[in-house]
Amino acid sequence: MRARVGDVVEFESEEAFEAWLKEQSQEVCVAIATRAASRAWPNVTGIRFWKTGEDARKAHRILALLTGWALLTAAVAAVRPTPEVKSAASAARFAASAASAASAAFASASAARFASASAASASAASAASAARFAAAAASAASASAARFAAAAASAASAAFFARFAASAASAIYSDAGLDPETLFALPVWHEAGTPEGLRLKHVGDTLLDTDPAFAFFARWYRGMVEGKPLPWDLQERVALIDPKIWEQGPEAVAAEIEKIVPEWRKEQAANANRAPEFEPPSVQHLFEAPRAVSAGAISVAYSITQGFEAFRAETGLNETPETLVPLEAVPLHLRRIADILREGDRSPEIEQQLREEIGRLNKRIEELTAALDAANKQVTDLSGQKWKKVAAGTAIAWGVVGTLATAVWTVSGDEVGARQRVETLQEYRNVFQELYGETMGPDYCIDPGP
Repeated sequence: MRARVGDVVEFESEEAFEAWLKEQSQEVCVAIATRAASRAWPNVTGIRFWKTGEDARKAHRILALLTGWALLTAAVAAVRPTPEVKSAASAARFAASAASAASAAFASASAARFASASAASASAASAASAARFAAAAASAASASAARFAAAAASAASAAFFARFAASAASAIYSDAGLDPETLFALPVWHEAGTPEGLRLKHVGDTLLDTDPAFAFFARWYRGMVEGKPLPWDLQERVALIDPKIWEQGPEAVAAEIEKIVPEWRKEQAANANRAPEFEPPSVQHLFEAPRAVSAGAISVAYSITQGFEAFRAETGLNETPETLVPLEAVPLHLRRIADILREGDRSPEIEQQLREEIGRLNKRIEELTAALDAANKQVTDLSGQKWKKVAAGTAIAWGVVGTLATAVWTVSGDEVGARQRVETLQEYRNVFQELYGETMGPDYCIDPGP
């Protein structure tokens, strides 16, 4: 049994939680497993409970690296579940499972390793098995973190364990009911904050603080804990580093990341062409509820991306139909807007970044008009294409347009331009209904506002 108390779904038992997981998508299961395992990662990266000596330090660094790889690939798989990422998750799972925690003076490191490997397993396994691995990750991570926290805080009492178990359960259940990208945009411990025993003063030094080879993972983990993940395309590139390089150790991986990051930044700059004619004069409205705007943009981006994944899975086609190309480009801009809102406090520089990215988004929506015109002229030809028969059944189908219209209305700063773009999206939807048949109820409409 489960019940919603405020914003938290509460479960009567771990069995009830696993039963709920079985009703969720694989990506949701992976996201919940990854966040649960990440709460226990300080058990691995912390230094104070590891034995001294060169062999112990080497084992510690390898375990931290491979469990970090497992967590990172699982997180990426929850957001971008491509075959390549799932393959990387499988490799990371085996590597993390094989890494030795024998040199740890505290058994919670082994449980944390198991939690990380289970998160990766949830992403690499079949959808039917994802719930089982997610439940295992959550259970192991909670137990591991509790033991570590009790030792770190010198508070191994029944009352302490009860309080910690309640905190861990609350964090896990607060993750229920959200899509992966929205989930990763929330602090890992939610509003309650990091519990006693896992705070910096208790954990002490970690490899993330003291070892230069873990500099990237320090930034990555801080972003995951705070709900400000690094850009997903950058994370994906790191996740896809050749497994043979991961096997070589922290220095080899760090050297590879040093090649990836500059190249990624170069590509970002190349894609940064502005569209000043589409930029809003003000973005003040976005700062009235920045977390809500960010979550909304991420949710729409996720819906569109999942829609295209479903389209390719159902059709077996790798190419995107020309008429849908403008729509496929929209999630990139929505995610960037969300990233900007999450990563920086309001400042003139942040406001300018938002204006520029909203300008690029508005330009994409303008391109939908051109696609609409082309579709209007080619209704007969398009309706005969081989992918028509499945288009109406995919998640791209035009329920997405309603939420996209809402997102455009929310982020656009110019009243007239926003209304025009929403009306264009409504017209775009109507054309595709003519092409592919009714895909939404007859009462569905887009309200462009007052």
